[in-house]
Amino acid sequence: MEEKIVKHPLHGFSSKYDNEKLVTYLYSEDPLTFKTQKDDEEQTDNALQEIWVNSFVKFFEAPIDWYFNHVLGIKYNEEDDTLEDTELFGLDYLQQWSFKQELLRHEEDPEALIQKGIKQGSLPLKNQGKYTAEQLIEELQPLKQRYKELTDNKKEVSNDIDLRFGNIRIKGTLEGVFDKHYIGVTTSKSSTSALKYRTRNYLRSLLLYACEAIESATELTLQKEKGKIAVQEIDYPKLEKQAAINQIESLLKFFRKGQNSPLMFCLEAAIPGKDMDDITIDSVKDAFENRMKENSNVQPPIPGNQYITMLWNEGYFEEINEEDLEEIREFAGLLNINEK
Repeated sequence: MEEKIVKHPLHGFSSKYDNEKLVTYLYSEDPLTFKTQKDDEEQTDNALQEIWVNSFVKFFEAPIDWYFNHVLGIKYNEEDDTLEDTELFGLDYLQQWSFKQELLRHEEDPEALIQKGIKQGSLPLKNQGKYTAEQLIEELQPLKQRYKELTDNKKEVSNDIDLRFGNIRIKGTLEGVFDKHYIGVTTSKSSTSALKYRTRNYLRSLLLYACEAIESATELTLQKEKGKIAVQEIDYPKLEKQAAINQIESLLKFFRKGQNSPLMFCLEAAIPGKDMDDITIDSVKDAFENRMKENSNVQPPIPGNQYITMLWNEGYFEEINEEDLEEIREFAGLLNINEK
């Protein structure tokens, strides 16, 4: 009797299960062919799904990561919450971001903040800690100054978000509102991080518009101009309540689809290649491939995306077509990517 070995994909969401010859038992006791994002069918479950604002926003920042984390329960690079038993000699990008956020709102002498960080272990000891902090303070200074000008003598307000869209309810709290004006801040100079935070700030403004909590929204971000750090100020489109609600409803189409299988989307995929006016199949594939690589242009380097790597190795992006490109364009438009 001839034996036949069939090689299965690692995960059940692979498009290889979209036929009658290959089935998976990963998600059921019965054989299944797994629906992918190319299917027209959407979830029919009408049970109320509550999602926190931060989780909702994070989906659009990285829908593939979100699928692995929240649907499959797979998480890489989880933070270790145990105490460090070694001396801190430098700050990683997350620690730098955290210190900048604290510095942004610190009104007193920054020396007190530096000493606090050294004592608490969030900054390296002695002179190294002071030197590291002073570098970050100098880098952040133009942004901090503009932020102070926009918020001076204004009280920051926290706004409760509670929005219902069919069977999805978005709840949570958003801050950063001063006199009906939302101010989102991006302290990273990395293009990848800046794109993520820009998306985050824009989505927050959408939710605030939908709740009639704001009348305008601005993002402050750092960028290099001729070797110097400068502040870029971006005013987001002003939206009426219903316009914001309509836009969120359109985004929820992608959110629902992204819970069935990983969306063929990352923020960088929406950016045309160099000297190009529009995205192409090759530029999209390049974007995914670049996300798998370590970013050594920042210190410390940012590791490559392991979730995208897993899909890439399974051939998930091999069949990108014009229909996928159109969906990426629509998604990018809803997220205000590429808008000046």
